[in-house]
Amino acid sequence: MVNFLEQVTTRIQAIESILCVGLDPAPEKVPAFLQSRPDPQWAWNQLIIDVTHDLACCYKPNLAFYLARGEAGWRTLRATIQYAEDHQVPVILDAKFGDIGHTAQYYARAAFEILNAGAVTLNPYLGEETIVPFRSYRDRVSFILCLTSNISRIDV
Repeated sequence: MVNFLEQVTTRIQAIESILCVGLDPAPEKVPAFLQSRPDPQWAWNQLIIDVTHDLACCYKPNLAFYLARGEAGWRTLRATIQYAEDHQVPVILDAKFGDIGHTAQYYARAAFEILNAGAVTLNPYLGEETIVPFRSYRDRVSFILCLTSNISRIDV
């Protein structure tokens, strides 16, 4: 895999856009005309990528929307990441991982080796140990959560 930073930088320059498209397909929000498909979530993602790949510098699927569907959701997430990559658009896995020790190592492995995401989001609440395993993947990027947009967040 090409270094994520190089890939996204090249992409931004080529399309002159910093648009990151979130792929958070809640099943109840998938349009009715796709509901009869064998996997409406996959059909929705495919359609979004088809109509935005020339505008997006990256895609950001949120892990929760896929995990909630079990094995079918896992397959959809893997297919979505591959489909984005097939269109030369890098992917940030929005997972907000934030655990320590070997658990963090396994999260990093799943994100980067199994799902082949170019980048992930991390929650550093438990300290540096939550980030270190992800940093060992030199060709990948970790976005570390610092401030969120929700109203009830704690401002520092």
